[in-house]
Amino acid sequence: MANLNVIPEYKSKSFGLKNDSNEEFTLRPVALEDTKLMMQWRREKKQFYLQQKMPSEEQWRGFLKKNYVESDKDFMFIMENNEIPFGQISLYNIENEGAEYGRIIRGLEGVVKGAFNVATKELLRFGFEEVGFDRIHLCALADNFRAKELYRDCGFINCEGDIPLEYKDKTWVEKPELEGKAKKFLTNMEITKERFGYLISEELFY
Repeated sequence: MANLNVIPEYKSKSFGLKNDSNEEFTLRPVALEDTKLMMQWRREKKQFYLQQKMPSEEQWRGFLKKNYVESDKDFMFIMENNEIPFGQISLYNIENEGAEYGRIIRGLEGVVKGAFNVATKELLRFGFEEVGFDRIHLCALADNFRAKELYRDCGFINCEGDIPLEYKDKTWVEKPELEGKAKKFLTNMEITKERFGYLISEELFY
């Protein structure tokens, strides 16, 4: 069984990471003060999300407060270089068996090369080695090729066929019966503890 007790300390602190060129950046816990910036990033990248309708600032603050700031489990980090925010990354829907990875946004491009790769692998390391998850999964729009390339580089593999989507009330919703007729699809991916361990043992992860 996963040790969820290690999460509160991990999610409450800032720490530094480095890319292959020793460029440094920081992961810091998300704060309510990040609301407007995150909304701006989300608005600029909305084509990559299932939910196309933007919440109000009050709704967004409430979401952050309930799901991250006051949560004992789910966590999100803001990525910074020299105190300049350039992205976000998260593990959420955390249960004993595993978690969902995502809600990542590249707010600013080209700040630290490979930063999202490094940060993703750090969250996977924490999830598998310290918490003890069996599985971490994600979903992405099938035409978000850049994101899926990042996920594959970090060890994720497809875990089922792409799911047809239908656009309804400003939201892309799953509609399996549209197979062959849908204009957009959802890709589900995962990495298991066993696969993570194999990639580490074969020195294929870092």
